[in-house]
Amino acid sequence: MDRKLSGPEQFIQEFGLVFEQFGVPRMPGRVMGYLLVCEPAEQTMGDMVKNLKAAKSSVSTALKMLELLSFVERRAYPGKRADYYRAAAHPWAASLQGSNMKFSIMRDLAQRGLQMLPEDAGRSRRMLEEMQELYAALEEEWPALVERVIERQRRRRQGGL
Repeated sequence: MDRKLSGPEQFIQEFGLVFEQFGVPRMPGRVMGYLLVCEPAEQTMGDMVKNLKAAKSSVSTALKMLELLSFVERRAYPGKRADYYRAAAHPWAASLQGSNMKFSIMRDLAQRGLQMLPEDAGRSRRMLEEMQELYAALEEEWPALVERVIERQRRRRQGGL
């Protein structure tokens, strides 16, 4: 079947492929791409199943993953049986702020490697020292960088940029 995809459909497919390249299953990427371009911004799981032409179980699993990653927010409304989902206000910043923990883990790992190596382990020590230095710098600088970007976006939304 070689039907031409609309702009939004193409974007949704590409979003899924990019997620897949990052080691995440394709469906969470498709769901996230959909939530970025759909109207209205809030959608039920049934809406997504229908519009993405996907299995309910796949969309459900994708939404759980995206919620855990802080990419998606779920809302319930009085008198409505279905939950509504939307892209989180700052999904990229939230996911990047979680990177700091990874930087700490990698810095600590390099430190443990350095502690077990003899002082004369030239190449190995140099590589681990560079690893430790990089992750220590990222751990120190990353939160401020993410916060600056969020603040810039906030000012732009308020008409200050």
